[in-house]
Amino acid sequence: MLTGYADLDSTIAAVNKGKVYRFITKPWGNEELLLTVRQTSEFGDLMLTNRYLKKTVNMQSNLL
Repeated sequence: MLTGYADLDSTIAAVNKGKVYRFITKPWGNEELLLTVRQTSEFGDLMLTNRYLKKTVNMQSNLL
């Protein structure tokens, strides 16, 4: 989430309600933006892997 608003309470509420991974305020630094995009992608991959592993564990548990 990129925001130009200085109202921190509104930003925090949006993050909490929308389950936003991270927010960056304007003006942002290019390095910070690139790092955030990279970390967000890695987080998404971890979430998918976690979901797959949980499903596998549940299936194996049912077989036992």
